[in-house]
Amino acid sequence: MLWLITMWSHRLSITRFVKWWLRMSFLDKLLFIILVNILLFIISMFTVWVWSVVSFIILFFSSLARAASTSAFESLSGFSNFFSGFTSGSGYGFFIFVSIIFGSILLFYLFLGINSLPAFLTDTIVDIIVTRIHTKRLAIKDSVALTTRTEYIGGHPKLPHGRFVYLLIEGTKQDPLISLYLPGRDGVKFSIPVIDMIKTEGKETDKYEASAGLGIFLTTVSPSVWRGRRIHFNIDYINKGRKQTVEFGPFLRGNEEILSWKNFLVCMQAEANTGEAPYGPWKSLPSEGQNNENS
Repeated sequence: MLWLITMWSHRLSITRFVKWWLRMSFLDKLLFIILVNILLFIISMFTVWVWSVVSFIILFFSSLARAASTSAFESLSGFSNFFSGFTSGSGYGFFIFVSIIFGSILLFYLFLGINSLPAFLTDTIVDIIVTRIHTKRLAIKDSVALTTRTEYIGGHPKLPHGRFVYLLIEGTKQDPLISLYLPGRDGVKFSIPVIDMIKTEGKETDKYEASAGLGIFLTTVSPSVWRGRRIHFNIDYINKGRKQTVEFGPFLRGNEEILSWKNFLVCMQAEANTGEAPYGPWKSLPSEGQNNENS
């Protein structure tokens, strides 16, 4: 739901809350919702306790005021005058007023607690449906080989703000590109040339090894409670004679999808150099000048 609402606005997509929420896994979000409900329960119990104490104090002084107005306490005329408001009924009015305030606060906390889980499930379901629909629509084109959603962290000279984007491998067989697609009315794209990647050995941490001869390397971080270490996808390329390093966060389908993309780019570069399609299921990009009705 949050992705559907914010993806059309770049200003909303670059906010901390949107990136923080979309970055979390399903179990991370579920844990957060559980902690929020526990906190709301504690606050609700504290509200009930304060409400009880305030109500006791009001009723206690109201009873004293009534007692002070009787003949048995006529000598306490000052005390009787001080609490004369309670004997005229305003004390109970104040009690009702305080009860309404605390009752409204309690109902607000209960509303948040009861609706947080359905809202979370709705957000998750809508996010899955919308993302799958968009990636399939983008992948229908013959000029697009792979699509996914990921977090653009930074590094592109024309995109200073990190946000979640659709990532595409597209172009032609002789000139494949990695494109950052920002959904919106105009569908803005920022492209990275695959063939012109820096010919340096990739750098890698932990058990994932980068292939020599490519400007692609992976790093691992641990932002998730349940998923453990996540891979970040990094690309080196040359832009106007300068080295640029573009970094992407976790992909839509996790670490396995990042490794698949890395292998796909290796094979795509080889296909561009040799003209031979890789073994197994494979979608080749169209050759330059080839007519493509779906592009």
